[in-house]
Amino acid sequence: MPPKRKPLTERMAQVERDLETSDWCTLFHDALSAFEKRCTLKPKKVVCLGLGSLSDWAPARYQLALLLRLCRNFDIPTERIEAFDPVFTKEDTEYLAGLDMQVATEDMEARYELIDPTLVFMPHCDLPFYNNLFEINWSRERLANMILLGNNLDDYVVSGPTKRVQSKGPLIMKIVPHLSATSLPNKFPLEDAAFNDLQLQFVKMSELPPEEDEFWKLDIASGEKDALAS
Repeated sequence: MPPKRKPLTERMAQVERDLETSDWCTLFHDALSAFEKRCTLKPKKVVCLGLGSLSDWAPARYQLALLLRLCRNFDIPTERIEAFDPVFTKEDTEYLAGLDMQVATEDMEARYELIDPTLVFMPHCDLPFYNNLFEINWSRERLANMILLGNNLDDYVVSGPTKRVQSKGPLIMKIVPHLSATSLPNKFPLEDAAFNDLQLQFVKMSELPPEEDEFWKLDIASGEKDALAS
């Protein structure tokens, strides 16, 4: 008989200790300091998407520990965190609610309108979800409210299959040249899959075209509408 699994509260406490005392955490804070020198936006809330099951998947626990550390850095109380993942278990939901986080029940497919300055935490989500996030906030006013911790979006454009990016992430192709990104350190020794190829990113507003520019129009012919509906 396999050993009985420890409660999620105990496992998360251990993960937070592991992260706190790791050399990786020191490197992360160096990266965060460099990011904050370029990005003056101070997020007031968090949208956390695609975390995975905390009870079933170790990388999700480390990612949550990182998010909680970021929230302390930005002085964001946990009740200002909204989290959703369709794979959350009952144990996951109860644990997050115990932290006073808001656990959403509706799958918005990342279409969250950023009315206030927001940290969007989307580690290792699929390309269409990033595209949906940008689509629903496709204006200078809304994009100015976003700090994104997620995949290296430039990789999709540089090395991804062009047809796939054009069909599933047309707005990613548009916005990537206007992003300022700071890479997180790779290869966290205790859980290699937790933080690989992640970046903190924000939109360089001074470089964006004016609102009346063609840049802001969705090109139906190029398949953007199809991508947004998928």
